[in-house]
Amino acid sequence: MLEEILSVLLPLSNTLSGSFFIYVNVVILTILFPKIYISSQIYIKSVQINKLLNEYYSLKAENSILSSKIEKITKLTLITIAGTILITISAKVKIPFYPVPMTMQTFVILLIGITLGYRIGLATVALYLFEGIFGLPVFAGTPEKGIGLVYFTGPTMGYLVGFLVAVYFVLWRK
Repeated sequence: MLEEILSVLLPLSNTLSGSFFIYVNVVILTILFPKIYISSQIYIKSVQINKLLNEYYSLKAENSILSSKIEKITKLTLITIAGTILITISAKVKIPFYPVPMTMQTFVILLIGITLGYRIGLATVALYLFEGIFGLPVFAGTPEKGIGLVYFTGPTMGYLVGFLVAVYFVLWRK
């Protein structure tokens, strides 16, 4: 029976277009060998499903890496902002002294350097200094003695820049 079908199909293959011939062959194979055709289709679908699952898991892994990085950046940003708020509050607790007021800033700067490390500590102090330079009243004598760059470049400039050095070197011996 197979030989008869093939003897009819082979001469037709020369006259029929390629896609139609393939379609006819698939139809004949499904009639003659249904189990083979079904198992091959199941295999093809399983390969496609496997590719889709691999793509899904790789995208899921990339998404989890990205979300963990975003969480880390958010956490460090909030810590830095909280540190600048703490430095600002400690700057407002002062004992009148001339020309540089005596405040709790030194204690808080060293505490930030010890607890957060030099990288996050430097970022915190740098953000604090930029806040003051841009005009926020975060320094000890502001707003009474001026704000912004005018106050920063006054007699307390060396002391304020020294905060960066103190944060960096507080853990220098470790």
